[in-house]
Amino acid sequence: MGELIDLREELYLRLLARRLVEDLCVPPETIEEMGGVVDFAVSLMRQVDDLPEGNGETICDDHPELFELLRKRAAG
Repeated sequence: MGELIDLREELYLRLLARRLVEDLCVPPETIEEMGGVVDFAVSLMRQVDDLPEGNGETICDDHPELFELLRKRAAG
């Protein structure tokens, strides 16, 4: 038996990631190279988490639901 995936959460995560990409005006080619909007968001989250305290707050404040879902997925 396979892994059960909550499609609502997955689709919502993709929608939020797409909004992040649009807000940042990232070229579609870059997104494709990184494996899609969710992989791009995960990579960005890791980079933000590696920044010194306080330097990544703006993007996290602008997209709190996305980063919360990504952290939940990473922990889980």
